[in-house]
Amino acid sequence: MARGSRVCFQLVGDHIEVRPFRPEQPLPASGFGLLKSQRPPVPVDFDAASLLRP
Repeated sequence: MARGSRVCFQLVGDHIEVRPFRPEQPLPASGFGLLKSQRPPVPVDFDAASLLRP
């Protein structure tokens, strides 16, 4: 482990072990899709430029 490493704590018997954090699934490279929204999803074929047309 090095400075800044992510760790997890696990209770083992009468002591706690500190281990490197290894997620079960790989963490995404971007944050896309991590936040949930109450708004309906935007259609895939949505053209943002259509908002600028008179």
